[in-house]
Amino acid sequence: MGTMDFINQGWIGSFIGALSIIFSIVFYKFTRVKNQLSYKTSFIRLIGKRKSLSDDVDILYKGISIPRLTKSHLVFWNSGTTTVNGIDIIKDDRIRLEFSEGTQILRANIIKENRRINKLSVQIDVDCSNIVNLNFDYLDPNDGAVIELLHTDQKKYPLIKGTIKGIPKGIIDRGRINDLNEKTTSFRISGFNLTLNNSSRLGVIIFFGSVSILAPVLSNEMAAPLKWFFIILGLFYVLIICAYLWIDRKSSYPKTLRIYDLDLE
Repeated sequence: MGTMDFINQGWIGSFIGALSIIFSIVFYKFTRVKNQLSYKTSFIRLIGKRKSLSDDVDILYKGISIPRLTKSHLVFWNSGTTTVNGIDIIKDDRIRLEFSEGTQILRANIIKENRRINKLSVQIDVDCSNIVNLNFDYLDPNDGAVIELLHTDQKKYPLIKGTIKGIPKGIIDRGRINDLNEKTTSFRISGFNLTLNNSSRLGVIIFFGSVSILAPVLSNEMAAPLKWFFIILGLFYVLIICAYLWIDRKSSYPKTLRIYDLDLE
C-alpha cells in the first residue's frame, strides 16, 4: 500500500480529526487567561494527650497549658496566569487562615517566599486567637510563600477564607504535600487525595498508548474492526495523558517554594 493510499483511508481522517479536537481542548485549557490562588498542606503532630494519660498530666508550651501541639505547613501561591492585586481583597471578608473556635495559634511565620517585593505577610488576629490574617501587595503567576503554623486545634489544617475580586471560586485546596521533590503528584477530588507517580505511571500510559496507535497503522493484515478497536484504545490513552498533564500542572506548586528538609507526616 502506497503512502497516499494509506492516507486516503477513511479511518485515518477520522483519527486525525479526533486528535485535533483533543489537542484543541488541551491547548485552550493551558493557554486561557485566569485569576486563581491555590494552596497545598502538610502537618506533623508534635505533642498530644493520649486517652491512657491521666487528666493530672499537663502539657505546657512556653508556660501555657495546651491539649496538643501541631505544626502545619501551607504552600500558598498564585496558580493562575494573571497578577492578583492585594487591593482586590474585600475588606469585609479578608483572606484568613481559620481554625476551630477555641484554638490557640501559638506561632505563624513565613519560612520561605520567592519574592519579598510581594510583601506577603501573616499575623495572628488580635481579637480571635484561632485566625491568622494573610496580606500581600500583589502576586504575579507562581509568586507565593510557605507558611508555618503552630496550633492546638484537633484539625490538621485551617480553612482559608476570604473574597477577592475576579476570583469567585476562592482559594483552591490542591491537596497534600507528599514529596517536596515532586516525584509524586497529589490532588484532591471531593475530599479524597489521589497520588500519581510522575515517571513510572505516565511512562506506562505513554507506552500502551503508543502501541495501541502504532499497531493498526503499521499492520497491513489487521482486520478493520480490530484496527478501530486499537485506535479507540489509543485515543483513550491520549485522553488519560492529557488529563494527567492538566491535573499535574494545576496541582504542582512552584519549584522556588520547595523546602527539602520540611517535616512531613
